[in-house]
Amino acid sequence: MYTVQLEPITVDFARDADALALLSRAAICKAIPEADAMPPYMIKWDQYLTVHDTILSATARDFDDDSLLGFIIYNVYEHPHHAGMIVGFCTIIMSHPEHRGEGIGKAMCAFMEPHLKAAGVTTVLHGHRLMYNTKPMFESLGYSLVDHIYAKEIA
Repeated sequence: MYTVQLEPITVDFARDADALALLSRAAICKAIPEADAMPPYMIKWDQYLTVHDTILSATARDFDDDSLLGFIIYNVYEHPHHAGMIVGFCTIIMSHPEHRGEGIGKAMCAFMEPHLKAAGVTTVLHGHRLMYNTKPMFESLGYSLVDHIYAKEIA
């Protein structure tokens, strides 16, 4: 069983830094079989505090041992092309590979919506990376597909 808790500003680095690094690596390795051939997946957590003024996050934790089962982070900002549109952009959502399909991601999204609204957000954006070979859950939560992004490595 798990509970979803709102974390102030961002994750508690002292408590969760190692767990988040391991969870991040485990999540991508599970989703991408060839991920071990990729450079290590290292999230620069401190950048979340410098990119935008407001950051809202939540974690899903196990009731019994307080272990980290998943996390979600939103940057909140005024859209640079649409004056007055306050965006809550989900920069990352992850659940532990052993607990995928249990509704943790959906629970975190639903939990965050009233907090995003209270922060003045008018539009919530979620991306879905095709390379992770997972099924997007966002349409089942009432989101509409509004954009596609194309990528090309030029290095």
